[in-house]
Amino acid sequence: MTRCEPILPKRTAFPSARNARRTLRFWIVAACATVALGACGGGGSSSPPPSSFGNTLPPSSGPGDASNYFPTDMGDRWYYDSVTTPSAGAPSNAFDNNIVTGQQNVGGQLATVLQSAIVDDPAGPSESYYYKNSGGVAYVGDNVAGDTLSAALSPYIELLFPVSPGTVASFPKNGVNFGVDLDHDGKTESANLTMTVKVVDLETLNTAVGSLANTVKTTEELDGTIFLSSNQQQVPFTSLTTTWSAPGIGVVQRSQSVTAQGQTQTQTFNIRGYVVGGTAKGLTTPFHVIENVGIANSDIYSPGPPAVASDGTNFLAVEGTPAGLQGTLLDQNTNVVTTLNIGSGGTSAMTFDGTNYVIALNTGGTSVTVHRVTPAGIDLDAPNGLIVSNNLTSGLHPGIASGTTNTLITYTRFDLVTNQHLLYGTLIDRNGNVLAPGEFSIAVDNTTHLYPAVSFDGTNYLVVWQQQPTSGAPETSCDIYAARVSPNGTVLDTPAIAVSTATNGQFTPTVAFDGTNYFVVWQDERNENPAAMNGMFDIYGGRVTPAGQVLDGGGLAIDAGGSQGRNNPSIVYTGSEYLVAWADFGTANAAATGIRLARMDIDGNITSAAGGLMASGASTVSALYTYAFPVLAARSGSFAMMWLDNAPTSGTQKLVRGLFGYSY
Repeated sequence: MTRCEPILPKRTAFPSARNARRTLRFWIVAACATVALGACGGGGSSSPPPSSFGNTLPPSSGPGDASNYFPTDMGDRWYYDSVTTPSAGAPSNAFDNNIVTGQQNVGGQLATVLQSAIVDDPAGPSESYYYKNSGGVAYVGDNVAGDTLSAALSPYIELLFPVSPGTVASFPKNGVNFGVDLDHDGKTESANLTMTVKVVDLETLNTAVGSLANTVKTTEELDGTIFLSSNQQQVPFTSLTTTWSAPGIGVVQRSQSVTAQGQTQTQTFNIRGYVVGGTAKGLTTPFHVIENVGIANSDIYSPGPPAVASDGTNFLAVEGTPAGLQGTLLDQNTNVVTTLNIGSGGTSAMTFDGTNYVIALNTGGTSVTVHRVTPAGIDLDAPNGLIVSNNLTSGLHPGIASGTTNTLITYTRFDLVTNQHLLYGTLIDRNGNVLAPGEFSIAVDNTTHLYPAVSFDGTNYLVVWQQQPTSGAPETSCDIYAARVSPNGTVLDTPAIAVSTATNGQFTPTVAFDGTNYFVVWQDERNENPAAMNGMFDIYGGRVTPAGQVLDGGGLAIDAGGSQGRNNPSIVYTGSEYLVAWADFGTANAAATGIRLARMDIDGNITSAAGGLMASGASTVSALYTYAFPVLAARSGSFAMMWLDNAPTSGTQKLVRGLFGYSY
């Protein structure tokens, strides 16, 4: 994108409409590109309203913002999904972040500074300024270069206290510098405009962060005429912004439109999460976690899935890169605490053992090593790690979980006698020492075992895996099995527990424990047309008790049906609910929706909307497997999710993206 002057005045507070102003300005310029030929002529400004007020600061007296419709605490932040829809063409998606960064003297008034940034916008953040007193709220300007329109209209009242339906601002402005050169004569145009701001009503609004009562609905309308500097030809202009602000939260929804010559472009903002006054809810917008993890291509297994864990305060994310395993330690506000290089690259799994992060690393299929990383980000086992298994064919697909005193690491290795992938485990203590009996077998029958995952219930571990008759068996033959393992390495279930042997195949399991039961989740092919076998997988799951009893038969549907393939599920228990993430595979032009996230109670009931929450946003690239391998970790009151952005675009680099989420 290119930074440029806005066509709209700054709108009602939160979220920023800098992106809206920019894109709508481009549309107006395009719509009126032939204005010299008369295509946008005609029209005129409406008569000024009978009363003119609000082009000033709010009155000094009043009851104040009793419902906190306009939060201004330092560090308050809001996260939005936005969609821009041109009058002709496909909608485009973006993310918008807003944060209160402090106060600044603006025009002799101490104003709140709202910093706004569009995710992945090279233009960087901008600032808008607001004055709030016991009488109301006024917009007093911004720092966007070339925004002559906002400068001409401000200050103006946006909200009066107490909040009640009615007009809060209505005034004309003539001879305004519009800030845009529509007729390409080297001069920006002037305009006669009328601004009207109204409180429409109080209503209940359903949003991604819940059903919100007493939400105040306001409108901000700008009508008038643009006068071309070359010939004074008139171009009619209208913009309308409708905003919903919730008590104790701020702006939760906004729609904006610009209309010229019968064509309208719109932009919507919908809240996905917030941190206001110490209360956090919903999802942040995605951010970059680890850059340059590989040259862009269609192979999602190079470098494969990232890993993430929490020490109870911060989160550590790691991913294999050509330079080795890279790590990023993030605090609870998504700020980077430190970055580190952890040994050689490869696929990894990670847990926190109560003292340190423990990373199990497959070093290219030659060994399984462990790196312990402190909560401060120091690798205690640098540079080469501690060897858990040194078998030359070991190391595929590690799984890991910490128990009360030990950590269980699971992995498969290809057996040269049976030509099968057999499943093994090793226990280590807090100091990284391998405990007796050393490497032990978990499932070594004459079948193949892949993708182990592990959880701990306070007494034993549950290891789950994908099982198939042979290494080269068709996907329809895969099933989900499990076995409990004691803290001393005794396998308690021989033969293994059949978690799901439903029709067609079940793959890539993941598991978590909620204090009562385990919940195992996998991708499932039971509903696919056997004749098609086109990868339209569903996400299923089911409970397993600590005694090894399967409670839900062949499984419960978590997300099923439709035309998108779902892959690579992940599950975590937050202390109050389960979260299940997966990747919707497909191309951008086939409406693939990226990484999805579902909320689920301990009985397997889905409590979020059908199809899950739109976590990553849709890929803009028309290629399969753009976003893959979501992984989850929880801490008290919040969680982190990371995933691979496979970036299958020539000349680009793969990266790990992430977001934080907060309890509902």
